[in-house]
Amino acid sequence: AGALIYGIVRRISPAHAPAALLAWLWSPLQLIATALGAHNDSLLLPLLLVALSLAQRQRWLPALLVLALATHVKLTALLLAPPLLIWMARRAGLWRASAAALLALAMSAPLSWLLYAPLGGWETLPRMLHERGLYLAGSPANVLYRWLYDRQGWGAPQARTAATGGATLLFGLAALAPLGRLWRSAEHAPGDEPLWRAALGVTLAYLLLGCFWFQHWYLLWALAPAALLPHGAAARTLLPWYGFGALSANVAENMLGALPGLAPGRLELAAVVVAITFMPLACAAAVLAVRWRHAVRSTHTPEAARLAAPRGRRRRHRRIARRRRSRVWGGSGW
Repeated sequence: AGALIYGIVRRISPAHAPAALLAWLWSPLQLIATALGAHNDSLLLPLLLVALSLAQRQRWLPALLVLALATHVKLTALLLAPPLLIWMARRAGLWRASAAALLALAMSAPLSWLLYAPLGGWETLPRMLHERGLYLAGSPANVLYRWLYDRQGWGAPQARTAATGGATLLFGLAALAPLGRLWRSAEHAPGDEPLWRAALGVTLAYLLLGCFWFQHWYLLWALAPAALLPHGAAARTLLPWYGFGALSANVAENMLGALPGLAPGRLELAAVVVAITFMPLACAAAVLAVRWRHAVRSTHTPEAARLAAPRGRRRRHRRIARRRRSRVWGGSGW
């Protein structure tokens, strides 16, 4: 995965390739989730990066085929499908993108059937999705479920449906923002950064809002596109603190659940886990927002306006300043 990140960034910006590789390889979350956890996400991410690399070379059909293969490692690979399809439609044209998508679907369907056949065929997909929806953990949706089920007296199916349905709806609405921005900027963009930003935005929207079963290694899905933008706020600030919160919440949940006689209730434990997960990210985002607001205000000061003025106007400003100093100190100048 590191080699793919380095190659993708080096193709458009060789000077940023080492920083991109550093953002990936030096991430504690990446080391813990892959080297220690050995999760299958370490197989998923190289496939997603290969799809992005092929899209960078405008090899649309192979990119879609690799993405289809990645969905058989984890269905969450489909998060990349909307940004990639929009990118194709804006860069290659709607008809060519549609033809490539239909051809990729026709070519990947037999392979998908063969891969699922030993497990019972495609009939296992609805059962798998149903079983996945039965378990909520580490997410705001879990807090809502526990509140409805434990405190409001809702039945488990009704509370679970409300929590997962609300999370899915919020994710869908939030994902429209990065996808709409990609649609507007993709046609005339000089590089592939809009695609990477959209993939990162959709993934973060899913992790923050739509993922009702959250685990800390899921952040690798966002770390991969963020590493392609090594000087962005996500790679430098937001994701490191998000990962710190997720890892800390995992430790806190294990410790609080093991306290004899002092273990909190299920609702309280779910709320504590979510608070620990999101608090570092919220603080980092607040600091960035304050710094951004200060930077915007500083650009509207008289000094900034003077520096931004044309060269002739700056000369006039200097002459006026010299005259004023002359009047204050007497004579000309000092």
